[in-house]
Amino acid sequence: MSLRRTPPKTSASATQRARSALQPPVGPATATMNSPVFSQTSGESDAVAAHSTDQFRDSPSQLTRTALSLNDLACDDIVTKRVKRKFDLEGGSQEFSQSTTSFIEDLFSSFSTKIEKRFAALHVSINQIADQNCDTQKSLSFMSEKYDHLFEKLKTMEEERLNDKKTIQTLEDKIELLEKRSRATAVEIRNTPRIYQQNNRPESKTDLCDIVKILAKAVNCSLQESDIRDVYRIPSKHETSRPIILDLNSVIKKEALLNAIKEFNRNKGKGEKLNTSHLNLPGTSKPIYVSEALTHKTQKLFFVAREFAKEYNFTYCWTSRGVIYLRKDEKQPYVRVDHEKELQSLKNSISK
Repeated sequence: MSLRRTPPKTSASATQRARSALQPPVGPATATMNSPVFSQTSGESDAVAAHSTDQFRDSPSQLTRTALSLNDLACDDIVTKRVKRKFDLEGGSQEFSQSTTSFIEDLFSSFSTKIEKRFAALHVSINQIADQNCDTQKSLSFMSEKYDHLFEKLKTMEEERLNDKKTIQTLEDKIELLEKRSRATAVEIRNTPRIYQQNNRPESKTDLCDIVKILAKAVNCSLQESDIRDVYRIPSKHETSRPIILDLNSVIKKEALLNAIKEFNRNKGKGEKLNTSHLNLPGTSKPIYVSEALTHKTQKLFFVAREFAKEYNFTYCWTSRGVIYLRKDEKQPYVRVDHEKELQSLKNSISK
């Protein structure tokens, strides 16, 4: 950086410069040294000022000459240049570089150690996860095999169940058929009170045979004691009037008795139909009902069929030889009912 000082417009005389030189040390030289120009001088200007001060201390004449020369210098063009000091890198810099390098190496070494430890832990975790995945895959494979095995077993069991269901249904039908055949010659007489003789003697089969013979005589049906194979009462909710099962020797005799009862009740009022008064039984007159002896399964189905006939306005619902029939009216054909699915089919056809 160079500075140039502009000289004054009017140059001072030699006398004035000499007077200025005789003033105390706080003179032009000191002022000049404190001026902004000298504050920005290089090392050489500082050396010149120090030398001038030493000369002033030695002799006043030297001070005067120095002041004059400095004044002259102040009046002339002065160009100063700041010289940058060079930083010594040979000694301390080398030590700093070595210490910095050592610090960085230690830092990287510590960082590398930590990274290696973390990677080692991560590697262990990954191996554990891989082992767990392998175990999980084995478990899933095992469960999948078991599931397939159970599925096949369940499928086989379902097929066996369906076959067993068909077999059971077939066996039930056979048992039902055997029961119907065993009851093919039997009739059921309901709502007949029990007879107690003197000394509260229990009702005997002879008493039951007498009741049956009186009933047959009342409806104009010939029935001998030899036509009766067996007669007995079956359990019921009403102990005083349990149903009587009459087993005859032939189906022909059974049908003859049933037809005679139907003919007797035809075209008669409610009180004139077959009742306990026709059997000469004591007590209030009660209606007597005679029908085929049905199996337990057929009885349940017959009850459902009668309810169906009431709901859908079927005029006729009857049984013949252990089979249930339905008929809408006299002009419609009859429908045989062997299972409840026939009733469901009728419901679907009617709803359409």
